[in-house]
Amino acid sequence: MRRSGPLVSGGIDSFVGFVNTANASDPYPNVQYHYALSRQRTGLASNMVRTMELRESIADELERANAEADLLVIFPILLKPKSEGSVRLRTVQPLDKPSIEAGYLEHPDDVTQLIEGIRIQERIMGTYTLSSLVPELVRLNLPDCAAFDTDRYWECYVRELGVTLYHPVGTARMGPEDDPDAVVDPRLRVHGIRRLRVIDASIMPEIVSGNTNAPVIMIAEKASDMLKEDHSL
Repeated sequence: MRRSGPLVSGGIDSFVGFVNTANASDPYPNVQYHYALSRQRTGLASNMVRTMELRESIADELERANAEADLLVIFPILLKPKSEGSVRLRTVQPLDKPSIEAGYLEHPDDVTQLIEGIRIQERIMGTYTLSSLVPELVRLNLPDCAAFDTDRYWECYVRELGVTLYHPVGTARMGPEDDPDAVVDPRLRVHGIRRLRVIDASIMPEIVSGNTNAPVIMIAEKASDMLKEDHSL
């Protein structure tokens, strides 16, 4: 009530930011940052790593670091990945699980952009504004990675610790009927099948530059208008 005490925070003090790593003046970002503050001895950072099912040793290292200081966990999120995955039918049975190939980080540009996103955070840490906080990177013990803070190290780091943010799109992309990758037409009707529409993030031809929640709500609102038009409601 008085903006103090343990319940001021819901447990995760988080904020976000956007940047274009290739061109700072470009209005369209290619990296989004999620930040979460793990206050000293709360164990939030290590618990997050355990939830992501990363190696237990990494969670242990973060736990030791968090015992000594507050940790700011920074997630660089790739907004415009060039790598593509696929979702295919495994069998002819409709209730059988599909075959999903995520294809994460198969395109080298995706790795390069994530490394650039890390480098931008290092430059922010080195600014005059943050110098009074004496920020320091937590050096994780990754035996298979090269010398710390080299590009080779960060590429290994990205591949070792990369996780999904659960914003996949495009598996039933919108496009003309002669497009072999298109599934629905501009009114979200499935090509070649009557009385079937798809109305969700899968119809996006490309992913948006940020979270998919609001665009999916917009798609649903637009689809509801089209359905009413088609049925004269």
